[in-house]
Amino acid sequence: MVKEKRLLKKTSSLIIAIFMLFSFAFNFPNDKVEASDMASYVRSLIGTPAKEWGSGTGTQCVELPKYYIENYFGLYTKTLALGNGNEMYKIVSQTFSSKFQKIDYYNGFVPQPGDIISYHSSSSPAYGHAAIVYEVSGNTYKIAEQWNGSNTVRSNTKTVAAGQYGVSYTIIGVARPKNQTTTSNDTELKIPYPRPTGNPNLQNGSSGDSVKWLQYALNLVNNAGLTVDGQFGSGTQQAVVNFQRTNGLTADGIAGPATISKIVEVRKKQLGSSTNTDTELGIPYPRPTGNPNLQNGSSGDSVKWLQYALNLVNNAGLTVDGQFGSGTKQAVINFQRAYGLDVDGIAGPATINKIVAVRKSQLN
Repeated sequence: MVKEKRLLKKTSSLIIAIFMLFSFAFNFPNDKVEASDMASYVRSLIGTPAKEWGSGTGTQCVELPKYYIENYFGLYTKTLALGNGNEMYKIVSQTFSSKFQKIDYYNGFVPQPGDIISYHSSSSPAYGHAAIVYEVSGNTYKIAEQWNGSNTVRSNTKTVAAGQYGVSYTIIGVARPKNQTTTSNDTELKIPYPRPTGNPNLQNGSSGDSVKWLQYALNLVNNAGLTVDGQFGSGTQQAVVNFQRTNGLTADGIAGPATISKIVEVRKKQLGSSTNTDTELGIPYPRPTGNPNLQNGSSGDSVKWLQYALNLVNNAGLTVDGQFGSGTKQAVINFQRAYGLDVDGIAGPATINKIVAVRKSQLN
């Protein structure tokens, strides 16, 4: 009887162990993964203790993406060798080919939240670096990362500029989660975020894509100069109050149905049907044509287009007054540096064409 009980206990333990093994081994994520959910999860790792996920070599940069893959997607990584930072995106895409796709860096590349990003390092070419993207706004993006010896996971903001990470790091490529779902962009208003629906009540403390839509829209219709980060804070609240006052609404700082409807109305009027607007890019001024040569001292609608466009693609914070002064020149220089163009502060054909390309990539 004792032997039978022992045998039964051993058998039960074995069955449970096998069940747990198979449950874990085949605990793949849902066929669809929501980009905003991935971003929220990665953001939640910021400030937590640095991860040492099975390698026994300390808090190397690659340990954080391994932790992310296992704990968000349910794909076992703890004892897997997924390469150094500079090759991680390839090995992750090969190892989990049904869940990640390999995307090599190309001119015009834009990362997405959830990407595992690999960098080449001229100072450490054998190892490189790896991190996780969790936020993208215009030509900047934020990553969660750690280094060997890190105490915590940290955030870093980078600019997409010919693969630029820092002085010695350049993007090689990303392992991008497959089957991402995102709500459709507001193509009617040329806003690359979904328009709030139902009975919106966006206020201090709100977050997400609806807030991004609001921030982006306020920049368009009221030159608010907001960072489009999806976080409704005091700056966004004040921008809402300013818009409400300008348009005769109750100035309560809450973007409810009346405020959202008025924003939509104003934006539609901006876009209009006039041939004197750049409707393709959602800019209410005519795009420079021919052989533009906008520089210090230039003025007119072409300069307004330039200022408006730089606010969209590089968060320049310019007043759209049609006067090309020192502020506009510096904004042109910043854009040229960010995208590897000749830095002369003059918006010639190459700079205008790059602005158009970046804006189109925002809207797609």
